[in-house]
Amino acid sequence: MRDMGRSWPRWLGLLSLATLVWWGVSALDPDAQRVERVAAASLARASLGALSEHAGGHGPLEVGALDLRWSPACETGGADVLARAVREVPGAPGRLVVDCGRDHGHIRMALTLEGLGDGAPWLHAADTPVPTGVSLLPAILVVLVALFFRNVLTALFAAIVLGALLAEDLAIGPALERAATSYLWDSATDPFSLYIFGFTLALVGAVHVSIAMGGMQGVVDRLRRMARGVRSTQLATALMGLAVFFDDYANAVVVGSSARPLTDGQRISREKLAWIVDSTAAPVAGLAVISTWIGVEIQLFEQQLPYLGGQATSGYDLFLQVLPYRFYCLFALALVFIVVLTGRDFGPMLEAERRARGGRVAPVEARGLSGRRLSETAAKPGARPRAVNALAPILLVLVGTFAAFITIGAGRLEADGRVLSLLSPADLGDAFIAVGDDNVAVLFWAAVAGSVLSIALALVQRLLTLREALVAWLHGARTMLVAVAILILASGIRKVTEDLGAASFMVALMGDVEAWTLPVVTFLVAAAVAFSTGTSWGTMGILLPVAIPLAAAVTAEQGGAPIVLLLVAASVLDGAIFGDHCSVISDTTVMSSTACHCDHVAHVRTQIPYALLAMVAAAGAGYLLAPQLGGGLAVLGCHAAGLAAMLLFVRVRGRIARAEASPAATPAAGGVPASKAAAAREP
Repeated sequence: MRDMGRSWPRWLGLLSLATLVWWGVSALDPDAQRVERVAAASLARASLGALSEHAGGHGPLEVGALDLRWSPACETGGADVLARAVREVPGAPGRLVVDCGRDHGHIRMALTLEGLGDGAPWLHAADTPVPTGVSLLPAILVVLVALFFRNVLTALFAAIVLGALLAEDLAIGPALERAATSYLWDSATDPFSLYIFGFTLALVGAVHVSIAMGGMQGVVDRLRRMARGVRSTQLATALMGLAVFFDDYANAVVVGSSARPLTDGQRISREKLAWIVDSTAAPVAGLAVISTWIGVEIQLFEQQLPYLGGQATSGYDLFLQVLPYRFYCLFALALVFIVVLTGRDFGPMLEAERRARGGRVAPVEARGLSGRRLSETAAKPGARPRAVNALAPILLVLVGTFAAFITIGAGRLEADGRVLSLLSPADLGDAFIAVGDDNVAVLFWAAVAGSVLSIALALVQRLLTLREALVAWLHGARTMLVAVAILILASGIRKVTEDLGAASFMVALMGDVEAWTLPVVTFLVAAAVAFSTGTSWGTMGILLPVAIPLAAAVTAEQGGAPIVLLLVAASVLDGAIFGDHCSVISDTTVMSSTACHCDHVAHVRTQIPYALLAMVAAAGAGYLLAPQLGGGLAVLGCHAAGLAAMLLFVRVRGRIARAEASPAATPAAGGVPASKAAAAREP
């Protein structure tokens, strides 16, 4: 009864807001012809994508005869799509029949390809409902449940059940079967997804074995030698964050706990330490080409390839193309070094730094906050901190992955008659792209090799017993189980949005929105979702299945530049991280404040102004300016403008912290007595 008494306001608020949302989406009434046209175009892209895969070609399919039988909505929606995929060439073999029309609230399309090869005619049939505002309800439900109950897993699962009910016209039996099989089981057992799950678990397991045998401590100790003053200590801490690039959880725990004694000695506030740790955790892991994040990002990107019109050949290819447009992550990292090197702070952080220079590195009222994953793995007492024990497994994963990509990709290109030069960056890039879907298998086996080497190093040097090494590995893998569950449910949400035609309805609803505004709008929406739910990965899983199809359709309808698609993909990832940085319920935010022994609310309050500065620079110089300038070298101008704006702001508004008059520092207040504090020889 006590728990129910506490939770009933949440339920009342959720039901009230859900009722209001239901009424709102039911009232949405975009132009009916536009809805049908957009739905037909979406169905045409999917159907002709299946045709292209069957034909095995990379360019338009050439046929001798093209027989079109479609309704006006299909013709206006699918003509441009068909023109890019099929070319009628008199005298060429083959005949393609396209039959498309509306039937009982659905757009149906059937393709028949005859006269190619020696086999029977190739047949393909598909349909999509003519979407209504109800198609938006599952995605909205995710946000509402996560907002009120702070549980993204429950939110995703509830949205899948609702989506299944809507897809089956509220028939409970068929809906439960669809949810269990099509949306959950198929997502969990897909071979591509299984490789991603295995890669993530194996890499995190290897990292935790390295932590347990003292290898990560050895890496941190080497960076510590740089720390001789306030500026160099902060710089060393930032470099630690760059060094631990493969996992944001490991980054927060290892860097925060290892650097804290060092920053305390230099009278650097715990808030400043927590900001540096938090700003070099998710942004670094999200950008690194080998990390626990890349598996998530690749899988989510892979699912969106049909909407990209051949702009990317694999999830890894799209990840590499998007990297230059990850403005928030890049600017957040750059801001750390701008603030550290200039020695200037602003806002609540300046107050915290002034307090710390006076001897109190933490506020008197600091409460602390325990994180769930902080006690999972710790270095074994007496383990010798050798950096090679952490670096060797990671280098094996990096070098092994790189070598395998080059070998496999080059072999496939050479099989097509192309000779590659290993000294040519363009050829190496083509080899990476040619690996295709096998990239996840390479990542998985490289991570397995890293885990094996990590355990072997611990056993050979007698730093850990086999049982201790396996326990550390399992502890690390266990921290990723929630992430795996999010991936499975996010894949199910993608299928829900496809079945209900949510993206088509949003395109029809926002048909008059300028394509160049989509990146910044998407960034702000992703930030709001991440702020409310406290999860970056959950936000990515929620929004990418909607944002990329929406951007693809809008740019196709308005003739927008292809760069908009890349910017929208980047804005979802970066908006999720920005919202995570500002959220008090974010895992990485909690872990950063806890590892640094910093009051959690103080950490969020001092970090938000810095995150907002990086966000404004990213939105203005990146997501708004880049669509106007186009891709290529113009993106360098966007980066230069954003960096210049942040540097100017820090120089004008920032101040160098000086010691404020304060009571004598006490250990209870997190103080560092002046007699024992190392004298800071740098500002």
